[in-house]
Amino acid sequence: MPKLISKIIIALIAFTLLFGCIATPQKMVESNGIIKDYMIEHPQAKVTVAPYVSETITNAFWTENCANSINFDRNYYQALVSDSNLTLRALFEKSQMLLVCGVIEDTATQKIIQTDKPIPPKTCENIGGKQCDLNQKCAGNWITTATDTNRCCDNLCRAALVSGDTDENITANRGLCEGIIITDCNLNQKCTSIAMDRNVECGCNKCEARVCGDYGGLICPTDTNCYGDLNVMPDTQSCCLGVCYKIEVTVTDTNDTNTN
Repeated sequence: MPKLISKIIIALIAFTLLFGCIATPQKMVESNGIIKDYMIEHPQAKVTVAPYVSETITNAFWTENCANSINFDRNYYQALVSDSNLTLRALFEKSQMLLVCGVIEDTATQKIIQTDKPIPPKTCENIGGKQCDLNQKCAGNWITTATDTNRCCDNLCRAALVSGDTDENITANRGLCEGIIITDCNLNQKCTSIAMDRNVECGCNKCEARVCGDYGGLICPTDTNCYGDLNVMPDTQSCCLGVCYKIEVTVTDTNDTNTN
């Protein structure tokens, strides 16, 4: 009988050691290396973990922003690591709690800041524009954020004649702009002046360097940091291609203000 009791006690101890140390989904998320590194950078962030509910809208979010192909027939946990500025959304495969995808977004606006899916280059075609030839004008507005050309139009390209000209006038004036020097700006420049010949736009004749705002960048105030890429531009040494977020500093007053 004593031997049987001893075996039962040993079994209970083993059971406690085995199952009492099983990590919860919350602890497994917090122990993930990527999450731990993120928490070091954002010590004020709070972690919440819940089973992921598969829905059409939320499934589309992960499909759009994740490099990995996600099978929504499987079970997942979703973790939110949030502070006042940024939120890291992470998707974990439930059986082994493996990190499948992570997306960082602005907490207030939910604008995507960073994703593990490669972002396609902002070529004229990718951003919905049409590249016009040097002897064409844009029937809408020139798009200055295209990375492959300075002649990206948000509308149709048309012959370089003033608005209202008829097809007959376009044909009759094909000889215009002969001898006019046209400048083809490089990718780091924008066109700031159009050469004209009798009310006909012949093309660009003056290029200037693109500044931070031409790339959709921001010059962050001194009390903020940039979450994104910092680039040197003609108008600033610190052009933030991302978002500016305020640096939160907690000051503890250790002086004893009580007087006796």
